[in-house]
Amino acid sequence: MDRKFFSDRWTQDTSWRPKHTQVPLEKWKARAAAIETEADDLRSLVQFHMLRRDMSYLEAVIRESATDLDAYIQHQIDEIRGK
Repeated sequence: MDRKFFSDRWTQDTSWRPKHTQVPLEKWKARAAAIETEADDLRSLVQFHMLRRDMSYLEAVIRESATDLDAYIQHQIDEIRGK
């Protein structure tokens, strides 16, 4: 990647640390399965809300990275087109 294009972004994010030290997908799958088998509807809604809340962190990180990648690709296209 073009470091010049992202240099400001990289210097801003130097203090960032990931929330998870390993991929939490298996734990999330187990929690989703537990929600499916929960007999109490209210409790299952609370569990679902907590699972979505926990997943939203990773979703936001992935969305931000995808946006950065899209911006980089568009930057490269613009350079090729002479913009």
